[in-house]
Amino acid sequence: MHLRKHDLLQMDDEWLKKLPAELLLEVSKRLLHDVKELQDRLNESPTNSSRPPTSRAPWEKPRDPAEGKEASAETDPPEAAVETATDAAESTAETVKANVKPSSPPKGSSKPRGKQPGSPGHGRTQKLAITDTCEHRPKNCAACGEALAADAWSQAYTAWDEIDIAPQGEGRIGLMFSVTRHTLREVGCPCGHVSRALPWRAAADAQWEPVELGEWRLVGPRLAGIIVFLALRLRLSRARLRELLMEMFDLTLSTGVIDETIREAGRASLPLEDVLVADIVQAAQLHVDETSWPESGVLLWLWALVTTHTVLFLIGPRSREMLENALQDGYLGILISDGYGSTALGRIACAAGRTSCANCEAWPNRAMAGSPASGRRWKRS
Repeated sequence: MHLRKHDLLQMDDEWLKKLPAELLLEVSKRLLHDVKELQDRLNESPTNSSRPPTSRAPWEKPRDPAEGKEASAETDPPEAAVETATDAAESTAETVKANVKPSSPPKGSSKPRGKQPGSPGHGRTQKLAITDTCEHRPKNCAACGEALAADAWSQAYTAWDEIDIAPQGEGRIGLMFSVTRHTLREVGCPCGHVSRALPWRAAADAQWEPVELGEWRLVGPRLAGIIVFLALRLRLSRARLRELLMEMFDLTLSTGVIDETIREAGRASLPLEDVLVADIVQAAQLHVDETSWPESGVLLWLWALVTTHTVLFLIGPRSREMLENALQDGYLGILISDGYGSTALGRIACAAGRTSCANCEAWPNRAMAGSPASGRRWKRS
């Protein structure tokens, strides 16, 4: 979308009449692009997009098959059906009129609607000192597309604070926190339009529908990395992680913010999976193992693909397709696993045509190798 609500509210007939022909053509192109995008959104459905089936309107959902059978089994002529339906509707209307009591006028209230003056608000109670500032300005006019001058009129219209771990200075150790105030400014254009800087937001993704990824956030990237480390590597719960930040660093974060940070970090690190897979495929030896992983009442499996320098964890079914999707184009090194390899891993190893396969050459009298990172050992079969 090129134009936001703030931009459209500034446009009217008088403003369009004042535009030169070149700028008017540019504005028309942007409006046409937005209209086409909105039309595509209106035509989206569960059959032609990633929208779930529950997003259908009630009148768009297929009727119950039982109702269709009952309707087809009726033998009454159409005229009799219409007459019966009319009589039923008239009797129902008379019954409703008899039972409905006249409504009394609403009692007046001296209090105005909405939040009352002086009532307590809801928000962050911890006040943090601002250590740095960062201004965001739009580069081009949202209406005509012309570049905005650095000395053009501007003013701040909103801002947010970001808490992060400050970079370490030379010779210093320990953690130092910084609070940066990001200010969004609106800038005037010679065409008369006022454009606003907007925080970056990632495009919608059906796989990450409940998780939004954007620039407007309270937790900075370095602090987010610490939170992810404490939650996933040290297995701290959201509540204990909140307690640690409060007791050790005097930083108050809600469990909701902590949970949102972990989920956003997961979506942001998704592209790294392809890099890890590429490194694993090039390794000379690959250790693979799986263990049960119940999740939301469903029995899944946690797969660990371990090389000398890379470890990739995957959660999914205990099937051949799981590893085929993970290894993509196949693996040509030595695959080392436990006894389960005779049914799934061994087939993948042979199907890939690798020159050396631990599942085939040494089965069944082979030593079960463990992960070099975890130090696990299996008994000799």
